[in-house]
Amino acid sequence: MESSEGIFHVLRRNIPTGGKFYIVYRWYVEIFPYINTVSPQIEDTFRQEEKLMKKITYQDIADYFIALSNESHELISNLKLQKLVYYTQAWFLAVFKHPLFEATFKAWVHGPVIPQLYHEYKKFSWMPIQKEVGEEHIRKVREQLADDERDLLDDIVNEYFGIGAFELERMTHAEVPWQKARSGLSEDDTSSPTIHNEWMKSYYAQFMK
Repeated sequence: MESSEGIFHVLRRNIPTGGKFYIVYRWYVEIFPYINTVSPQIEDTFRQEEKLMKKITYQDIADYFIALSNESHELISNLKLQKLVYYTQAWFLAVFKHPLFEATFKAWVHGPVIPQLYHEYKKFSWMPIQKEVGEEHIRKVREQLADDERDLLDDIVNEYFGIGAFELERMTHAEVPWQKARSGLSEDDTSSPTIHNEWMKSYYAQFMK
């Protein structure tokens, strides 16, 4: 009988990525109940393909934090939002080895920023963001995550959500990814260098137990 990975590779080679692969994977698991284990490589590939289907965006994660702010009455500014979204991506890269969402972080003067997200809430300046999102959005995001991903998101919230915007800025300034991107620039240089995902992944992974 052909091994489970042998069957998988035959299917994987002949089926395009995306939704079709997800259907084939589910069929593969359900048709072969005698398969008790799936290799880490298969598991990781499935997780990435499944995430492509769900298409969690940086806006989803930003709204998650804004919704938490609304529910907890913990005010959140654009500056703080940028840092929370950054740390979420950083730790997902460190723990799961791939990004939670597609975005490019830039090393601005006040820390890591997704420019599109910044401009979306620029009108609030340093004031708290006002947006009507709440428990329903929190539930929606959590339903799209696997159990271990929800656990990590909870850890990120517990670690960073209660910290003020300027302290979060100071923290990112003290860490290698932002420093590396800003290397050679003055403190007030308005250049917009990229913070690469690989820098984030390698830096934060060193602090995992």
